[in-house]
Amino acid sequence: MAKSNVLNNVLIALLCALVCSCSTIHITEDNFLRDKQQEVLYHLVTHERSSIAKLANSASYSQSQLTATLKKLVEQGLVHSEDDLWSVTEKYKTQQSERFNEISKFDLMKLQSQLTSHQLNITSLQESNVQVASLLTHSANESLLIFPGNGFHLAPDLNELIKLLSPKRNLFVIEYPGMGNNNGPLTVESLKKAANEFYLFVAGHPSTQNTTLNVYGFSLGGFVASEVAASHPVDSLILDSTAPDIQSWIDANVPTYAKLMVNVQASPALKAISNTRSIENLTCPILFISGSDDQVTPPQLMKTIYQSATHASYKKLVLLQGADHGDSLDHTQFSPTIEAFFNHVTKIKTSGMTKRALR
Repeated sequence: MAKSNVLNNVLIALLCALVCSCSTIHITEDNFLRDKQQEVLYHLVTHERSSIAKLANSASYSQSQLTATLKKLVEQGLVHSEDDLWSVTEKYKTQQSERFNEISKFDLMKLQSQLTSHQLNITSLQESNVQVASLLTHSANESLLIFPGNGFHLAPDLNELIKLLSPKRNLFVIEYPGMGNNNGPLTVESLKKAANEFYLFVAGHPSTQNTTLNVYGFSLGGFVASEVAASHPVDSLILDSTAPDIQSWIDANVPTYAKLMVNVQASPALKAISNTRSIENLTCPILFISGSDDQVTPPQLMKTIYQSATHASYKKLVLLQGADHGDSLDHTQFSPTIEAFFNHVTKIKTSGMTKRALR
């Protein structure tokens, strides 16, 4: 799964504050939810030789934002222009070769051909202007809604998420507003709107009517997933490598020495979202997953969220030894943990002990 850019974004904002001798810096939605440089690079790989106007439209940035971002990328030697058309440089292709190859060589038809038991569909949700990938199987008794971390693009990051497939499980994955081919701003409100439409799409889908409905959120997606679980009926919730709230996440990523000089605060919009508030009254089973070596969302943050789930009918915190942020899907302990949890949820559902839990 795409690595979170939160740490990088916070450190960049912190550096700017130190250079400007600011005593307080506010982390806004604009510089927290998306990494402008990585998003522009993504669009330059997928749309080689693009004008600024075309880039501004596809990446959903103003031309002034885009010009400033391109200037920084030029200084790093990662992009260049010729005849007013922009493209990535050979330096970028070399330095970030793995990501470049993932993006440039992604083939949706090839991915479908590799799926032996699932049918892949891409659907556009009109109200929130986002794309959803559905991987469906006729034998499903589980359905999983996936809210990925920031920086996620269906092409190519869907390749990673197929690791969550099983012969009895449908997968539904959302690509956030302002990411990939989705136009529009990426804000807390646009995330909530998209998540709500995504849930209603999945809950009403014919393939989910006789399955459990489970929600999984990784990193930033954890906040979206817990918000959905608090607002809609779900059978279970999985939170992977996230934080109690945005402010505690920022605090965990600000070096101790910097805290003596700069006060880093999340904007009011970011402070309004909280995993601990969302799950404190949830009664559904909840699985918490943390990497022991996670530097972006340290294990202590996950322990705090776990402790706040006081009404969950079942809860478990799993520490993946040696795992850093974004390593969960490849960890040997991950798949057995997920399967055991879903088996538990399915038994509850089929025994008629509980209905989908809402708050």
